[in-house]
Amino acid sequence: MTAFIDFTNSEQKTEFTDSSREDTMYAKSFWESIQLHPPIESRLVSSNIKQRLQAMPPGHQTKNLAHKIIEDSPKVLEFLGTAQVMEEMDKFKKKQRLNAFRDENMQTLEKQRNERKEKESFSNHRGLQHQRDPFIADITIDHDEEDVTEAVKNLDSFENNSDSD
Repeated sequence: MTAFIDFTNSEQKTEFTDSSREDTMYAKSFWESIQLHPPIESRLVSSNIKQRLQAMPPGHQTKNLAHKIIEDSPKVLEFLGTAQVMEEMDKFKKKQRLNAFRDENMQTLEKQRNERKEKESFSNHRGLQHQRDPFIADITIDHDEEDVTEAVKNLDSFENNSDSD
């Protein structure tokens, strides 16, 4: 007996010669099972709409009785409260350490900045200016004769007054 199996969209054909009808049927079912069809999920529209779940009407959901809600004892609540306070304290301490570290860094940077500015001022010869001695009075020399004569008179009167004392 000769049987032809047509694989759709394929140029290959299989021929069974001198086989029983039963063997031919088994072979035909085997080759058809191997032929790959696209899965239902890959189609745009499912041909079997019965597989969809029906929407549950609102308000008809039952309570989940798989677990019971256990109320916490006062000891557990106290422990959880203490743990939360300790965690907040740890966060606060960490913030304080970070702030102290930041302040220390800012002071170090300010110190380095001032040192750098001082070095720059010396390198620009601006820092080597002469400082005035506060105990030495400013002496101004006027070239006016009237001022000179008046100063001499004042000096003479001062000497006369100091001698008479």
